[in-house]
Amino acid sequence: MKLLELHLAGFGRLVDRTFTFAPGLNLVYGPNEAGKSTLQRAIMALLYGFFDDGRISQEHRAVLAANKPWDPKASFAGRLIYALDDGHRFQVKRTFDPRLQTW
Repeated sequence: MKLLELHLAGFGRLVDRTFTFAPGLNLVYGPNEAGKSTLQRAIMALLYGFFDDGRISQEHRAVLAANKPWDPKASFAGRLIYALDDGHRFQVKRTFDPRLQTW
């Protein structure tokens, strides 16, 4: 699988940001609090969600709250485009708040 493009409407400090991934190795670097770990969490959340379906526990609410956009006007959402080795492309869109949705 190859990541092609990631757009974050809002995820932690990353608001209205688009990342385009090049073929091969991509290196993400920057100073502390630049959003490197936030980018990694966003990729994982877009691919797999935060947790299984079912009731949202207090612990789950804490995980969601920790990743909410720092800008209160931003949507807590993102879109990831990726390709499989056979060339098929897919797009995943998720909103995390106020309701968890994937399409």
